[in-house]
Amino acid sequence: MRTPVLIAIVMILAGTQTTLSDSLDTRVGMKYLFQKKELGAGLALSFLPVGGVGHLYAENLALGVSFLAVETFFIVVAVNSSDKVSLYGFLITKILDIALTPYSVRLYNESLFRKLSLKSRPGGLSLLYTF
Repeated sequence: MRTPVLIAIVMILAGTQTTLSDSLDTRVGMKYLFQKKELGAGLALSFLPVGGVGHLYAENLALGVSFLAVETFFIVVAVNSSDKVSLYGFLITKILDIALTPYSVRLYNESLFRKLSLKSRPGGLSLLYTF
């Protein structure tokens, strides 16, 4: 008589543990979704005339401040002289700024991924829940 009751209690407790584990996985996955940076937003910001904004969005301060300084330098030199080299320097720097923005966004997202200790699967990032 007691055995079925004990089995039922064990099964209920095992089910509760799985539910709590799934709930924690869902919370971590949702936290990742809310905190991750979007590539499209980073690229859109990098097209602004202010240098390094896409990198600053991805919290890569080193690249963001560097591109901001270099692009500002080339703009100031181009305004104060009729030198085409500074204009070309600005254009090349802006192209590099835009091209490296996906790197900054990916770096941020990978860092967040590791910080939250999400599990990855061979197919790529796998959030630990399904809808």
